[in-house]
Amino acid sequence: MNEGGPGIDGLNRAALDGTGQLLVTGAFQGRATFGTYPLYSPNGGGLLLSLDEATGRVRWAQQLAATTGLFGPALTGLTVDAAGNSYVAALLDGDGHVDGVSFLSAGGRDGLVLSFTPQGGFRWAQQADGAGDELPGHLALLPNGELLVAGNLHAAGRFGPHAVASNPVSAQDPARYFTNAFVAKLGQLPTGTRPAQAAALAVYPNPVARGEAMQLPALPGGTRVSLSDALGRRVWQGAAASTLPVPAALAPGAYLLLATAPDGRQWRSRLLVE
Repeated sequence: MNEGGPGIDGLNRAALDGTGQLLVTGAFQGRATFGTYPLYSPNGGGLLLSLDEATGRVRWAQQLAATTGLFGPALTGLTVDAAGNSYVAALLDGDGHVDGVSFLSAGGRDGLVLSFTPQGGFRWAQQADGAGDELPGHLALLPNGELLVAGNLHAAGRFGPHAVASNPVSAQDPARYFTNAFVAKLGQLPTGTRPAQAAALAVYPNPVARGEAMQLPALPGGTRVSLSDALGRRVWQGAAASTLPVPAALAPGAYLLLATAPDGRQWRSRLLVE
């Protein structure tokens, strides 16, 4: 395999599933091509490749791309289940998007767990969105289907509804910056026999005028909602509520409204803003 682009490309994790598929994570800068898949991330991106284990041929490529942030997104952990679904840990600084779904770090650098189908399709994501930095580094699937995420933490972290505080360490002491460790468990994961599909979210009125309130159905506690434009850029995010005002500064057009519960369940709707 000799792939990539004019910028720096690197690989860091690998996992083999039971179907002869080798999954590899890494990073790239700017524009890069892997097999027949052109990728682009203005601020660097995280990379997930599927390779044929016997020939090294690139089956598919996925990217976690970004346009903002001091550091581009980095993929830091990888595991695969028996059905070939992959689970990737990532570090997000600024914004990121994959397959039209957008993410935005809440305070410092946020941890992400992303899941993909054996064909490379995006399944779901879970974001740690505390005010500090969360750095996930290791993933492990338990026999009961739950997923363990382990890593390091600086300052205040939040995992779903659970807030975690770390011992204060000065940013001027980089050797001790990430001296606090965490372990989080994601339960009720969608599996190969229970595919993850975002349910339809009933929102009204739709279309809705800028500055007008939209009505959402009852969602689980801790659910976060976001609006993304046609380019996959997140333009607004916040906590779910029965009534949410549409930002008056939004340009008229079509948006994706995505609601994500702490356990990874998702609901989405196309929202027309007038």
